[in-house]
Amino acid sequence: MEIEEKKRLNAYVAILAGFLAVLSAIYYVEQISYYLGEYSGAITVIRTYNINATSSSLFTLIAAGSALRLGVYIAYMLIVFAIILLAIGIAWVIKRQFPKIERAIVAVSALSFLLITLILEFNFSFGGFISEYYTYYFSAATALFAALYPYMWGTKTRAARKMQPIEINPETPYTNIMVLSNRLMKKLSGEICILDQHFDAQAVENLSRITKGNESRYKGFRILANGERFGKDFWRTYLDFKSELASKNLGLEIRILRAEDATAQHERLMIDDNTAYKIPPLNIINRKSEHIVEVSRGDVYRRFEELWAKATKYENQKESEI
Repeated sequence: MEIEEKKRLNAYVAILAGFLAVLSAIYYVEQISYYLGEYSGAITVIRTYNINATSSSLFTLIAAGSALRLGVYIAYMLIVFAIILLAIGIAWVIKRQFPKIERAIVAVSALSFLLITLILEFNFSFGGFISEYYTYYFSAATALFAALYPYMWGTKTRAARKMQPIEINPETPYTNIMVLSNRLMKKLSGEICILDQHFDAQAVENLSRITKGNESRYKGFRILANGERFGKDFWRTYLDFKSELASKNLGLEIRILRAEDATAQHERLMIDDNTAYKIPPLNIINRKSEHIVEVSRGDVYRRFEELWAKATKYENQKESEI
């Protein structure tokens, strides 16, 4: 199973767990509220009609009332953990990323949800679908699965994807393109993010050459550049490349870095859904004597997103120049 399919499965399992948890929590609150309502009604009838009751029966009623009130508060706690599970499940479906802290929260919330549910089940008598078919067990189990599943495939995948540095030999530019296609681009998947201040028309050509034959692995491209090397003919090159990618159901967006960000950023990066690499300038990626090495994705991806949020969309800048 491909990584994207595993991510999709994990996200949907998490949101299913959250939905079932919320459903179960509402059920328990509703059931205990009914019991509490019946108790309150019995007490009201006794007081209104001055019904005589033995000390033992009154003691039983008082004890039952205290237990029911406590049960309601416990059931409300279920809602809190259920909402946490559902919220994280929704977040995972949207972003398809599973940070360790969120997985830990899901695991703790699932175990807490199960423990509180067992306390209610052992102390009160419930009926209906939720209780009879142990929906709460299934909810907690699926949430734990979603929290632990990335550990099952993440380590193996990372080890398998770990790439040895690629050495670029400037004396073999044509061979370098094939090496980059087979050893780098064939390993990437999902959305490809590129940070290259000197991106230009030659970079577009090289990017097209090294991605050729691997397009089915990608969702699209996001590129950050300073725009200084675009030139008057780059607009047409950009539109042609974007149209070509669109015919393959791939998106392309280029944004222009702010001047201060471009000055402060020296490294050139290529990032996919799982890994990140330090690369030479794309316009001479097959001619520069340099190594392509894998770097920690988390930090560089956050940096890319920060720069992306502050950058200007190329189309918008182009319109302002007209």
